This record gives sequence, structure tokens and C-alpha cells, in this order.
Amino acid sequence: MNLAIEGHPAYSTCDIECRMPRPSFTIDTLERLSDMYPQHQFALIMGSDNLELFHQWKNSEAIISRYHRYIYPRPETPPHIMENIPNATLLNAPLMDISSSFIRQAIANGKDTPFFLHEKVYQYIKEKRFFS
Repeated sequence: MNLAIEGHPAYSTCDIECRMPRPSFTIDTLERLSDMYPQHQFALIMGSDNLELFHQWKNSEAIISRYHRYIYPRPETPPHIMENIPNATLLNAPLMDISSSFIRQAIANGKDTPFFLHEKVYQYIKEKRFFS
């Protein structure tokens, strides 16, 4: 779990979702983190491709009211979806047509994708045969 942040002391990992009951919902994770670390204020980073169905997420209104959201632009998100988003900051970032789903599928299809991942993470995935 720590391979991706190795050598970056300002970052730390948290395995809280691995220890929570399944299915795992975003609101449950945010609330658990907030309970465990009341001195911190948590936010959600999400792709704009999730906005259209965000109202279907468990307790989406609670997420909006309690946690700021940072919205990363994604290709093919309809422009009207990006308007009037409550308690959110739209990030000014380049549009990249890549996602974790894309990376998992590429690895499952035997494609070489180390440039999308930290080298040690990519090697670990290959060794453990994840997504194969």
C-alpha cells in the first residue's frame, strides 16, 4: 500500500476502507475518518464523470453539506453538468482520458502500462497478477 508514496514523507496511507464492512460507501468512509480525526477537515476528490449520478450515491446530500468536493474535469462530461455544483471547486486541470478502470482493463488485456503508475506499484501488480 505504501509503494506509491515511498520517498514522499508528506504523504501517508490509510487502510480504513479495507477494514470497513462491504459494500463500502463514500459517506461511511468520510464519517469514519471524521470521527477518528476530528482535528482534520476532510474533502472528496472526484471526477466530473461522477456528477451526473451523484444524487444516487448513499447520503449524497450529507456529502454535499458536510464535505467540500474537488471536481476534476473528465472528457465527455456534458457542460451543463459542470454548472452550479454546490459545495464544490472545479479544478482547472488538463483533460486526460485515463481512469483507474482504464488502467485495470489495460493490465487485464496484457498491455504494458507502467507509465500510468509508479514503477514499484506497476511491478507489484505484475508480480501479484492483479487484474490478470
